[in-house]
Amino acid sequence: MDDPVSTLMAIVGCSEDEAVSLLCQCDFDVAAAVALHTASPAEDPEPPVASPPSPPAPPVEPEGPRYVMDQLVDGLHDAPPPRALRERYAFEAAQDTRLQAKFTTPSFVDITEGYFRNICELGVKENKWVLLVLRDTSFPSCCVTRDVWNSPAMETTASNFVVHEVDVTRDYGREVASSYQFYTQHLPSMFIIDPITHHCETEVPLKATQRHEYDGCAVVNHLLEFVMSFSSPREYAKKQDDAFLQGSEPVAEVVDCDEAPPVAAPVPSVEPAVAAPPTPLPQPVSLAEWEVPASADGAFRLRCRLPRRSAPLELVLRSETPVAVLVDYLSWKVHDEDSLTYTAPPAIVLRGGFPPKELDTPDGATLASWAGVRSGEMLTVQIKN
Repeated sequence: MDDPVSTLMAIVGCSEDEAVSLLCQCDFDVAAAVALHTASPAEDPEPPVASPPSPPAPPVEPEGPRYVMDQLVDGLHDAPPPRALRERYAFEAAQDTRLQAKFTTPSFVDITEGYFRNICELGVKENKWVLLVLRDTSFPSCCVTRDVWNSPAMETTASNFVVHEVDVTRDYGREVASSYQFYTQHLPSMFIIDPITHHCETEVPLKATQRHEYDGCAVVNHLLEFVMSFSSPREYAKKQDDAFLQGSEPVAEVVDCDEAPPVAAPVPSVEPAVAAPPTPLPQPVSLAEWEVPASADGAFRLRCRLPRRSAPLELVLRSETPVAVLVDYLSWKVHDEDSLTYTAPPAIVLRGGFPPKELDTPDGATLASWAGVRSGEMLTVQIKN
């Protein structure tokens, strides 16, 4: 059994809250939790009342240790479960050492407490985004370690971030959460912080099933898309500064009125310059002739994530649509949504798959014949350097 709570509930017959409490005390070691449950004496609400000594009971032949599984069937069956069944549960609880490893926080997750500004300074020094995780002591928060931190490809993806996890049940965690006015009613939660401005850029969605199982691959995919769209914190800050300077007004020169005005030098006669022709505006690119209804037969669905765009661009096209037309449309779309940064449609590359890799766009290829791309694929648009 992969779920320690279900395993412990099946063995000792306790409720889910009692199973979580026992596992937390034993660092999620199921065998130790079973031993703790069987060794715990029953709680007596009142001190025992002294009674007169009773005659000694007749000797009874020993029946061996009382197994935990025997407690599950008291009052239900006359005979205890077979020994083979008891041994199988004990073996699964004692031998599954991988279970404890899944709930162990890996080394790339920083759980130290101090000052959050030190974490941001480390992000500036290493030119990495800060991945802030809010959690508490509940079992769903422990499942983030199992399903996200210990998921495949997470350690490689986390190399682009300074991963910092805080516990909101402690003073330091509450201080960090309140400084950003994060809600702590729905935990765990994950955010990407700009280490230069300390601004929260986005929230990473954590979707769980009723059994508290998180999709670690979806988290990895979201983080990779963010890095490809925004690059590193320094490059993102440089683009923001360049965009601000392009849109700023020229600064007027300050002249001291007390000084004598300078004598103007004679202006040589020059021929009037011929005005350069205005730069033509980029022509819009449309996919209207290739679009089809979502219910059409053979419709090819694509989701495209563009830079600076929060939600993916949904496209439903004919399978005969040329790949070159799609590339031209996405390039123009990048310019149209951010004409201040991109004065003309930029050169782009498309990435797809998991983990995302650069896709070839051969001449003459259509969506139906495009190698490595299927209907329903998520494509990431990246500006070519």
